[in-house]
Amino acid sequence: MLLSLLLALALPSEGAAYYFVDAGTRGMARGGAYIAGNEDLTAQYYNPAALINLDSGQVMLNFSLVSQKADFQRMEFDDNGELVKEFGNVDNIASPMRIPSFGIAHHFGLPDTRPSTSTMMSPQSGTGSGGGSHAAKRTDSAVPRSLIDAKTTQFYAGISAAHQLNDWLTIGAGLLWNMTRARQSLALNVCNAGKPDEPDGCEESDPAETDLQLSMKMLDKGKLTGNVGVLITPHDQWTIGLSVMPPIDVEGKGHIEAKFSDEHWLNALLEDGETRDDEIRVLMKLPLVIRSGVQFKPQETLAIEFAAVYEHWSRSEETRIEDVRAPLTLNSTATAVAPEGFDPEVPITGPVVIPQNYRNSVSYRLGTEWDAKPWVTLRSGVYYEASAIPDKSLGVSLMDGNKIGYGVGASYNPRALPMSFDIALSQAFLGTNEIRNSQLTQLTVPIDPSPALVGEPVSTKIERGRVVGNGDLTSRLTMLSAGITWYFGKPTPRTHPTSD
Repeated sequence: MLLSLLLALALPSEGAAYYFVDAGTRGMARGGAYIAGNEDLTAQYYNPAALINLDSGQVMLNFSLVSQKADFQRMEFDDNGELVKEFGNVDNIASPMRIPSFGIAHHFGLPDTRPSTSTMMSPQSGTGSGGGSHAAKRTDSAVPRSLIDAKTTQFYAGISAAHQLNDWLTIGAGLLWNMTRARQSLALNVCNAGKPDEPDGCEESDPAETDLQLSMKMLDKGKLTGNVGVLITPHDQWTIGLSVMPPIDVEGKGHIEAKFSDEHWLNALLEDGETRDDEIRVLMKLPLVIRSGVQFKPQETLAIEFAAVYEHWSRSEETRIEDVRAPLTLNSTATAVAPEGFDPEVPITGPVVIPQNYRNSVSYRLGTEWDAKPWVTLRSGVYYEASAIPDKSLGVSLMDGNKIGYGVGASYNPRALPMSFDIALSQAFLGTNEIRNSQLTQLTVPIDPSPALVGEPVSTKIERGRVVGNGDLTSRLTMLSAGITWYFGKPTPRTHPTSD
């Protein structure tokens, strides 16, 4: 039991990376091309040097919803690559991810410096769902023993400032507090290897009699990080932006639970069919992120920006689960034949090492912004982003892929009020990935309890069952966002050419 449950924890998470959703309503509308031409408080995220574009104090509140529509048509192929069987679709039924952000800035009478502070929740997904949340509607014939639910979010809060050094160069930096929260639930097949043809056996197992549900929650309450950026304005019509956010090593504390189904065959040997450890540690690595953008203003009311974003995911070689101490207690039936001095409490210990196969990701973005009227601004953008996940690691537990997307949005600035109302819609299309070389296998732990009847220890081993990741995976992300900004204080004159 010790080895079986321990290794089972490692299997389902292989290859799972994160997808960063664009921050803020205006940035989302521009397809993420908001690095050189940023003019709101999301500059703290995209490029802190762009805070210099804020000509007055302001308070900003944004709220976004991110949803993923996805389905997986599982297929089985023989050794020659010929289709043997098709299964029913598995859908993502998770509710939309909610993303709030808040910020405030003031110039404090400083003509060349812009300090600000903000909080922002950045959604990501350990299952590649993009929206930060994934729940699979699982049918056992379609995807035996797989992911039930997963969600990962990051929360940023901090202070940033930009300072204009001369007419063409501005620098910026931010000190950020990062909080990371993650959860994952999955189903595992713990079958009776001594009765392969029975309902609880390993050949024709009944989920009601063999399923083990595992769940993990983790919280890293805080890591200090930051970012730096520059704005270069060689000409009134051109602005170049660059920012760097260093990698983050997450070390979160949390708990892990394991619970056998009510009809599970092992319940006859256990005092209690569930166990829990409230003091595990989860260690994971998030990437270095480099953002760059070039904005061109052919006229005062029109801005066009091309941007590229690099994410160094290959540094994430593994995720570790340490300090695992989750005991299972055998009942009197199981211990009656045990030798004298046998300890009925079977501990589940760590560390658990989850190998990963991430690759670096690059995205390309093109965004436009047009002041159609003094009180109306229109925005649009398109982008392409390469997935950090190889196709062989995709499946129902990892719905990701290369993305082609767009964004549209607008701002309304009432003449009588010092405020702006923003809206945005963005969609990313992952298309259909035809996965034929999957390395995702059924999660199976065969256990033969018969040695216990003669007082011998039960031998177990983890087995990768048949491949369950081959098939057609189709997915689409939809993101809606709305924001409001209140301006206060008088603009401060400065010589820095801007896109105001």
